[in-house]
Amino acid sequence: MKRIISIIVFVSIVLSDFIFAQKTDTYNFFLKFNEFYKSGDLINAEEVLLSVLDPKNNASKEYIVAAYNNLGIINHHLGKYKEALEYYNLAEIHISNKKQYSRELADIYINRAIIYGIQKSYTTAIDYFEKGIRIYQKIENPDKSVIYSISTAYIDIGIIYYEVKDYQTALKLFGKSSMLKTKYRLPEIAFAYLNIAKTYVKTGDSKKAEEFYQKSISQFKNEFGNEYYRLIDVYFDYSLFLRSVGRNEESLQTLRKALSICQKNYGEKHTLVSLSYKLIGDHYQYQDSYDSALCYYQKSLIAVVKDFNNPDIFSNPSIDSSLFNIRLLDNLKSKARALELLAGNQNDPEMKLKTIGKSLETLELALKLIDNIRNNYPSEESRIYLAENEKETYISAARIAAQLYTLSPDSSVKYKIYGIAQRAKAAVLRNEITGNELLYSAGIPDSLRKMQIRLTENIAAYNNLILEETRKTNPDSSKISLWKDALFDMNREKEKVSDEIGKVFPQYYDLIRKTEPVSPDIIQKQLNKDETIVDYLLSNQYSDGKRKLYIFLIAR
Repeated sequence: MKRIISIIVFVSIVLSDFIFAQKTDTYNFFLKFNEFYKSGDLINAEEVLLSVLDPKNNASKEYIVAAYNNLGIINHHLGKYKEALEYYNLAEIHISNKKQYSRELADIYINRAIIYGIQKSYTTAIDYFEKGIRIYQKIENPDKSVIYSISTAYIDIGIIYYEVKDYQTALKLFGKSSMLKTKYRLPEIAFAYLNIAKTYVKTGDSKKAEEFYQKSISQFKNEFGNEYYRLIDVYFDYSLFLRSVGRNEESLQTLRKALSICQKNYGEKHTLVSLSYKLIGDHYQYQDSYDSALCYYQKSLIAVVKDFNNPDIFSNPSIDSSLFNIRLLDNLKSKARALELLAGNQNDPEMKLKTIGKSLETLELALKLIDNIRNNYPSEESRIYLAENEKETYISAARIAAQLYTLSPDSSVKYKIYGIAQRAKAAVLRNEITGNELLYSAGIPDSLRKMQIRLTENIAAYNNLILEETRKTNPDSSKISLWKDALFDMNREKEKVSDEIGKVFPQYYDLIRKTEPVSPDIIQKQLNKDETIVDYLLSNQYSDGKRKLYIFLIAR
């Protein structure tokens, strides 16, 4: 589940500082940038800022600093962290030494720290957060916006210490944030309380964790109302805490509160509605109530697939019309596991066979979805999820197929088990090939490769922008429409680039095609009578100090 964190990206638009220059071309460029940025048109916003930097415009240093900083922000939104850092560096270079304690410099350091935090370069992130905070604190006569920036930076650096498990330092920083927000009546104190609660959970202080969860919930309600969409994430997190301390009924009721807010804000078809149902299903599975769990897992599937409404737990949706593929994938895996556990409790051989067969079918659907996600320009979040979960999904499929084989020792099931193992290894090989820059540089022109990378990153970023906008209580339909139009154009352009790469470097796609698994029948035909192939599939995860290992012998 996605953890709530309070990460702010500062946007330094200079309109208020340059009213006297309203008739200059540079000022008009910033007007256009502001318009494009607010509408969500990041690509045109980027183009306008690049125009500001054109030497012909002879822009002042203040404008140049703002342009570079905002280019960093845009590239941050697009997931281009390397480029964002480069722009922040250029912004810093153009700041006059006389402004070493300027608001602009502090903003740049905080923005840079946020990226290092995302990249898990925690020591560097801490250095930049601390430097940015020190600069804010040295600004003479700071206004309320500077105090707000300090209070938010305390939360952000506290999250870094939370990630490195220095919980006492994290608590001190979250406490500093809450004190500033209380003293100056700043917004979003609920985020400080929430992070304090989460940290007390890690230290084992359940009483304090409960106190600050309640403070966070109460503050969100007071500041934004009882149906505020961010309360959903708080309730998700609070329910897990309640379950961890054995308060199972309260945990379930908290999840139902989250579901109610989701339904009121989003209706029945939404990724967060789907997640709510899925977490309730997890609750029942944790209680060994597999029938109830499956009922809610089925509802979670219905909520995340546009044209699927079948409540029968033995039915599955098409994977081609989901609202969010990662959510659908997670739901399918949970349903498959619940079916597997239910089959383990069934005494009727025919029913057990049907249930375990449906479990395998559900997980095979998940494997197809993994292929779709990988082939359709995944976001950074999706890539991380696949890296952490892809192989274990194949292992689970092999385990369930092996159970099916013990119930019905059919040779086709045996071949299916080996086919799953082959696909798991083929996926690893494909990932290595597609991530090998030396391979690309050998045969693909730099211009095509750079265009392919740019389009892939932008497609993933715009998909994420749409997803985040739909989470809001009142999503901006004009932004979503603009992003979808941009996605359509970028996807068409990406197809053209892929076709061009295929023409100039056909060996690349030939290599990708060769990663497709070969059937055991063909392998056997290539073997001599005295030859045997030993193959295996090994899990990465330990259970009770052991890892699952599947060994296959292939002979003629």
